[in-house]
Amino acid sequence: MRVLSAKLLRNHWQALLIIPLVVIVMTWPTFARIFDRDENWLHTRHTYEAWIAYWDAWHTGRVLAGQSELFYTDDIFHPRGLSLAFHAASAPHALLLLALQQVIPVDDAYSLLYLLMLCFNALCAYLLTDLLLKDKWIALFGAVVVGVNCWFTDFVTPPVLLMIGTLPLTLYFLHRSVIERRWRHAALAGICAGLTAFIGIYTFLFLLISAGIYGIYLAATYWRQRVFWLRLLLFLSLCVVTSFFRLYPMFADENVFNEGLARHSEKDHGSDVLDYFVLSRNPFTGDFLHSALNAASKDAHENAYLGYINIFFLACALLRPPSRLRLAPWLLILVLFALLRLGDHLNVNVQAYTSIALPERLFSELFPAAFGAIGKPAYYQIGIVTPLAVASCYGLSALLRTRQVKARAAFALLSITILAVEYYLPRRASVLDDENTAYVNWLRTEAEDPIKIIDLPQRQRNLAYYLYAQSLSNYPTAYGYANRNRQSARSYIDSNFLLYTWAIPRPAVCLPSQNSTAYMAALDQLLQDGFTHIVLHHWRIVDEDVMTSFVNVPIAYEDEFVSVYRLVDLRRNCEASSTLPLINRLLQQPWVLPGDGSSIISIDRGKSIDSETLAYLGLLFSDWDSLRHAYREDGEWKIQSAKQSDADGEASARNWRV
Repeated sequence: MRVLSAKLLRNHWQALLIIPLVVIVMTWPTFARIFDRDENWLHTRHTYEAWIAYWDAWHTGRVLAGQSELFYTDDIFHPRGLSLAFHAASAPHALLLLALQQVIPVDDAYSLLYLLMLCFNALCAYLLTDLLLKDKWIALFGAVVVGVNCWFTDFVTPPVLLMIGTLPLTLYFLHRSVIERRWRHAALAGICAGLTAFIGIYTFLFLLISAGIYGIYLAATYWRQRVFWLRLLLFLSLCVVTSFFRLYPMFADENVFNEGLARHSEKDHGSDVLDYFVLSRNPFTGDFLHSALNAASKDAHENAYLGYINIFFLACALLRPPSRLRLAPWLLILVLFALLRLGDHLNVNVQAYTSIALPERLFSELFPAAFGAIGKPAYYQIGIVTPLAVASCYGLSALLRTRQVKARAAFALLSITILAVEYYLPRRASVLDDENTAYVNWLRTEAEDPIKIIDLPQRQRNLAYYLYAQSLSNYPTAYGYANRNRQSARSYIDSNFLLYTWAIPRPAVCLPSQNSTAYMAALDQLLQDGFTHIVLHHWRIVDEDVMTSFVNVPIAYEDEFVSVYRLVDLRRNCEASSTLPLINRLLQQPWVLPGDGSSIISIDRGKSIDSETLAYLGLLFSDWDSLRHAYREDGEWKIQSAKQSDADGEASARNWRV
């Protein structure tokens, strides 16, 4: 082992030293903040994905402890639960995050894994380009193209789409298995490809496409050799066997499968061609490129940028005859995924040409189970990065073919510097205050056991945050995040008056004359199913309508960020009120509702309208056309109307006695 380590350091010190250094610089201050324990700091503003990754690690821990199933959970969308077969989770990332957070805080573990994944991608690309070109300095440039591609260093890429290193690694083993005639490498290629299904389904699909194109390229030379086909069969067999355990749960249940595929029935239909040539947030070139190309929008082009140095090297490769044949498969893969990333029709500088169909439309129609389920063309960037790096390295190699080693090293380092400047994006981080989840400690002091909570309000990003809160509390919740099987997951919510009303969102009010039966039935069902508390997260943009659901409910716990209510206390909403009978009597007057749902009615006993009345009105009316306001003055009721004169309003009031 010591001899092997020394050999690696001696032969590949460039990659082992420079790749981590470039990754650290391009993602600064992520590395420094790993050692700062004062704040809950995340390297990304896209905390939505981080919270999901936290939950994935927590769920993985429960699976390892025998407390949950790998592809099913009833911790979210309790009590019915849901299938996780289509849940986008990276199993290696979840396992590593679970292990690291045992020794360092979870935010530091998440940031550390981010850096390690970038280095892993780069090193795998380094192995591939070094194998193809036999030049470590040129391979180092290709590694940097993959490792710090702006799609990975931007703030939106989640772990499930970030770890793409198995794609170049599979092609590396596949190439060696054919060229060097080694069965072991064919087996490693198959296992590596199959394991990719546990990293990301999109990456797995794009890997198979890339391997298929490269396999055809190799077959053009080796198709007469029987052993070539046997090694290819070994590769495919091990890929199928390894990936089977991830793919089978997706196909096992027809309902789960159909719902998972239908998730993206309304897709994002296009990316702009200028995305490849403009990086809006780059502080060095963004403004210049926007001006030079007359780009329509300042912030439209963020993370598909190819880099002009790569385009230059690609042109050099095409102009040098000896490299064209070897370049062919990589160029084909690059062009294919570049076209797929543009979506189903052409968009140039925010001008849509819907009549010009692109390959993505054809692929989605021919293979809906695969390409039809890809909701964003941006995901095809996974397939672009590796062939772009390899093709660029062929061009760089063509330029440096006759140069001395020192000259090649200097030129490669200069190229890496230029690329880093082109790809650089300022970091947009976020800080999460630990006080946001202080209520969890209070919940642990409650007498109810077990505790099951309802988190409010309902918005998609809130649901991801509630997964993070659950990873801290371990308490089941009625809501959650399921990125594919939304309909089946929410069947329990839709069948319960309270949960459904809050999910709209609207106030859940107990009205003696209308919905008290539904209200109490829903409350009894929730209590029977074990729910104990409602947590209203104020800092998650609470809708006013949702808040008015609790005007008669005592607060069990409150701080700056949350209010917690005991579910059993919601019965107080159905207690007799002095205002509601008054409103019900008013509704019986024919002049109050002259048309179907065309009036707003408000009653004011003093100077203001109370929140209970607001909740009641919000529940009643969807078409706000006119206003009738009843108020009491000197012991007499008076009515104001936006549609009537004051005289008509007073005449109506004389006919109304309560």
